Amino acid sequence: MASTIPYCHGSGVEQGTVGDTLAFVIERKWHRPRHVATVGMTTVALSALVLGGCAGQDAEPEGGPQEAPADVALDDPVTTELDPAAEVELLEPGSGELEVRTFAPTNDVLPPVTMDFDSTSSVTADGTPQEQHELPRRTATFDQGVESDVNGAQRATLTFSSLAPSAEETGLDELLASAAGFEVTLVREPAGQITSSTLAAPTEARGVARQSVEQMAGALAESGVILPDEPIGEGARWRVTRPNDDAVAPEMALTYTLLEIDGDDLTVAVDGTAAQSSDTLELPAEDGGESVSLDVAQYSSTASGELTFSLTGAAPTDGELKYETTARYRGDSDAVTETSATRELVFRTG
Repeated sequence: MASTIPYCHGSGVEQGTVGDTLAFVIERKWHRPRHVATVGMTTVALSALVLGGCAGQDAEPEGGPQEAPADVALDDPVTTELDPAAEVELLEPGSGELEVRTFAPTNDVLPPVTMDFDSTSSVTADGTPQEQHELPRRTATFDQGVESDVNGAQRATLTFSSLAPSAEETGLDELLASAAGFEVTLVREPAGQITSSTLAAPTEARGVARQSVEQMAGALAESGVILPDEPIGEGARWRVTRPNDDAVAPEMALTYTLLEIDGDDLTVAVDGTAAQSSDTLELPAEDGGESVSLDVAQYSSTASGELTFSLTGAAPTDGELKYETTARYRGDSDAVTETSATRELVFRTG
């Protein structure tokens, strides 16, 4: 069975080498904002802005750091419907007091959440590096709130109060600071399945800030835990199979183990694998040229971590989640192209 990944015109990747083509593909998968088509922003990856500059790059603000105004004007919100096709299978119910655990809105004041976000990727051809992108770690702090929506669903809203690079001297401080006031709203079912994501950007937000928040919004939606419909207690294990944005492995199976229950706070261990379902990767060439067919010699995609979250909260409050993917491909010339990509999320409060 062959898989196909679209190769977009105007990517900036020269046609003719497998390494260049895969560099473009992996950059789109790991660095391109997930909402880019809906929001109508440029498809230039943030990595290009950071590492090499590009047409349309934000100019440095004059006059030093820009403070967010008290009342932030927002653009019209843009909603993206998400694929609700996740399947949940209870493996073990656990022990102790067994209950059906569900998310619910609250009138309580929820603590602000801080999230670190890292993303790296690389492509080599016959051992020679072709592309390498390492985005500076970005740290966001957001207020959270949860309210009732229609048909028993909930609206989990995250309002960004700050966004900054974790490292000093990146030159992005002022640009990322313009994300203050950005609102991300995730509509979720009581079991945790997220069905839509709505973004409302500050009118004055710069391009780099918008792209960063869009990437983080996609990561937040993916990090949401989906609970089984059956009663569970500590030690429970269940598997969630959901769509995966990868042509070689279109599904990822995530196994959750319930480590601790403290009132409404749950702590779970996460162990996930995306199984290879295709032995061939088809890369259509630009402008209708001849496509490139690659044999998938090796593929591995995993997720791992530990998360603490509240059944009345909008996002994890503690823990980390890491995604890692490596692959090796062979073309007609027996040249070997290797790709790797890593993405990491770290959550905390206080």
